Amino acid sequence: MSNANLAVVKDAGTARRFWPMLGAVVMIGIIAGGMYGMWRAREARRADAASPAGGFVPVIDRMPAPAHGPAGMAWIPGGTFLMGCDDSRMEDARPMHPVTLDGFWMDETPVINEEFAKFVEATKYVTVAEK
Repeated sequence: MSNANLAVVKDAGTARRFWPMLGAVVMIGIIAGGMYGMWRAREARRADAASPAGGFVPVIDRMPAPAHGPAGMAWIPGGTFLMGCDDSRMEDARPMHPVTLDGFWMDETPVINEEFAKFVEATKYVTVAEK
């Protein structure tokens, strides 16, 4: 057998071993990725259970809106939600805690700064921040 023929035979043997090896590597990667994903999901469930929000479900009041609302306003139902966070970088938002709000009316359209300035001037309204 000449060297040229030997090279072809070696390449054919390598090719026969390459595809099964590649398939095995891909399968190992898929299995490892799946196991990693399951581990991350389990860790996330543990973190949720350990946090103050663990198991907390927000509640939205299902009571209908009052019958006669102001024109141009939409009823926002009340409810209970979690406010704040436990991130130490946000001291003013700690600790995470449940808050319950009553329903309220809100304008259906945004109010621009110019309109609000006219309102303040006409009514001499003082915002909470200005007090």
